[in-house]
Amino acid sequence: METVPTNPDEVALEFLRDSDEEVRFLAVKWIADDKLQGCRKDIEKAMTDPKLSVRMYLACATALARLDGQEVSETRLADYFAKRLDDDKTPAALRAMLLRQVPATHPKLTVELLAKLLKTDDAALKFEAVRALVDHPNPKRHGPLLDVFRDSNLGVSTRHSQRSDWGRRRKRNWQSSRRMRNRRCGLMRCGR
Repeated sequence: METVPTNPDEVALEFLRDSDEEVRFLAVKWIADDKLQGCRKDIEKAMTDPKLSVRMYLACATALARLDGQEVSETRLADYFAKRLDDDKTPAALRAMLLRQVPATHPKLTVELLAKLLKTDDAALKFEAVRALVDHPNPKRHGPLLDVFRDSNLGVSTRHSQRSDWGRRRKRNWQSSRRMRNRRCGLMRCGR
C-alpha cells in the first residue's frame, strides 16, 4: 500500500514533478500562496530548465519573490530578470527568455549589456538582444546594430529583424518630422 504524503511541502512537490504543465503551474501558485519554504530549491531548479515556458518561468519567479517576502510587480520582476541577464552563469536559453520579459527602457538593460549578449554563440539570445537594441532609447545602440547588420556570419533572420525594425522606425520618424514641418509651414503662412 502506497503512503500518501500529508505534509503540504511534499504534496506540492509531487504536483511540481507532474508531467502536465498546468498541474505544475498550479503547484507553483500554491507554493507561492502558502509560502511553502521547503519547496524553494525545487522552484530554483525548475527555473534552470532551458525548455521551461515563459509562463512557468514567470510563475516560478513570482513564487520565489513571495517566498522571500518581496513585493510582486512587473517592475520588481523586470529588476530580477535584468540582474540575471548580466550573470554569465545563467544559461543562454534562459537569458533569451529573461530578455523577452525586460522592457528595453529598463535602466539595467544597457547598450553595453546588450552588445555583450550579441557576442554569445546562442542564436535565440542574439535575436532577442537585437530586438531589445532596436527598441532601446539610447542613441549608442546604433553601433552594435550596425555591427549586426554588417556581420554576414549572423543568420539572415537576425539581420533582417534588425533591418526591418530599424526601417519601420526610420519611416515613422520621417513621417512624423514631415507632419511637423507641414504644420509649421501652415502656421507660418497663416501668420500665427
